[in-house]
Amino acid sequence: MRDIVFDLFSGTFRAITKGASIEDCDYCTAGYYCPTDGMTTPIICDKGRYSDSGATVCIGCDPGRYCNSNATSMAYMNSVLICPAGTECPGNMSVQPNVVDHPCRMGHYCPRGDVNPFPVPCPVGTFNDKYGLQQVSECEACTAGMYCDVEGLTAPVNVCPGGYYCPRGTGDQYTFPCPIGFYRNGSARESFQDCAECTAGYYCDEQGLALPKDCPRGEPLFKSYNVHKDNFVSTVL
Repeated sequence: MRDIVFDLFSGTFRAITKGASIEDCDYCTAGYYCPTDGMTTPIICDKGRYSDSGATVCIGCDPGRYCNSNATSMAYMNSVLICPAGTECPGNMSVQPNVVDHPCRMGHYCPRGDVNPFPVPCPVGTFNDKYGLQQVSECEACTAGMYCDVEGLTAPVNVCPGGYYCPRGTGDQYTFPCPIGFYRNGSARESFQDCAECTAGYYCDEQGLALPKDCPRGEPLFKSYNVHKDNFVSTVL
């Protein structure tokens, strides 16, 4: 009578003969894979890929990690092969990254791969025109007289519009309007001191004026508006 032979399950192997039951099968070694039934030897995972115990396939190296040798296990990848801050590791990395060959992109910063595996955009009110930043504090505050109203900028968006001023670090261009009683006919202004007092014969009855308004001919001006630049107190005469 012929003996009945059972194949091993995928994800397992047995290197020696005379296995009597399924318990004699070994789970595929971490860093290797066993894609088919009845395997006697696991297949090694190449560089740029890894596996855990019992794997039937190798997996591309995770973002924020690198797999620069054959037979990389998931545990070793997650505990040791972590991309350093300032480098960009998009996944499937087969070499150890460095800030010269794999720098974090401009407009972003890159923490360690186990903190955040992806480049993080510099926040609103900042920009970054350099490679290899490691933390948000390295993003440059938006240049005075300009605004940075979106994330991930490599340069300020534009100059501050007329009627407004933009201190260093300004996000939205309309954050700092010249107050009532003042105007600003010009762009790229940096502070309240750049707003001009309303000219005689004109009136400035709203915030953010680029030009003062003409007083109507033949009609007296009953109200004039003034804001003292030192204490920002409004008065109506």
